[in-house]
Amino acid sequence: MPDVEQGDETELLSNIVEEELGLSSKGMSHMALKEVLLLEVKRTGLMPQAAEITDLNGIIAGMHQASALMAEWPGCSQLSAPITFVRASDNERTDLSERLSELTQGKVKIVSLSSTHFRMGNHENSRELALLVKDALKVD
Repeated sequence: MPDVEQGDETELLSNIVEEELGLSSKGMSHMALKEVLLLEVKRTGLMPQAAEITDLNGIIAGMHQASALMAEWPGCSQLSAPITFVRASDNERTDLSERLSELTQGKVKIVSLSSTHFRMGNHENSRELALLVKDALKVD
């Protein structure tokens, strides 16, 4: 996995703290941003209470890797399978159906989860998300 520049990571952390947590990150150091984020993910149940900064580092590295892979992805041949996309309520994209239809000849279904993207997997949303996935896996 390529090394992530600290400035890029600081920007990512700052965006999460501001957009997801609604806090000002102005003047916060790189480590302070990580500490605030760690406290929040533990508070909301996204990570266990025993989690430490080193545990968060792996998740942050994964986020960067996913962004890099998405930026470099050349696309693929069109699928024939259906696609069910679980959309967070803070997802404001208006072209999802069109973009997903470009990937498959199958049916495209977009379902909404009343949550922000950041909080989709927490304990409050996990049951609803599991039901959406269970429904998506039913064969028509």
